[in-house]
Amino acid sequence: MQVTVTPERFKLAQVFTISRGSRTEAQVLTCRISDGTHSGWGECVPYARYGETMDSVADQIAGLPQAFDQDSLQNLLPAGAARNAVDCALWDLRAKQTGQRVWDLLGLSAPQPEITA
Repeated sequence: MQVTVTPERFKLAQVFTISRGSRTEAQVLTCRISDGTHSGWGECVPYARYGETMDSVADQIAGLPQAFDQDSLQNLLPAGAARNAVDCALWDLRAKQTGQRVWDLLGLSAPQPEITA
């Protein structure tokens, strides 16, 4: 498997404000895992509140061994942005390898729209 991590910045259409502050852009790390034929993609947003930075999360992902799977990932990375991005990329890769949807791989029903307000 080949794992790559790419930092990206997306300008927001308008200022996003919550109690911790305001942002005008989203800083995202995109993780790509390739088996040579298929590529799975995942992404994450490191949060300073949890001691994460773009560099620290990229380093965690870059430090993974050559071979791992979703089960071993749980012991290789702590809960957080890095593990989230890699886990999503592994699910996407597996779905593409098998030609199935992730929810089918998990034995779940197809997602439905959710009314939240």
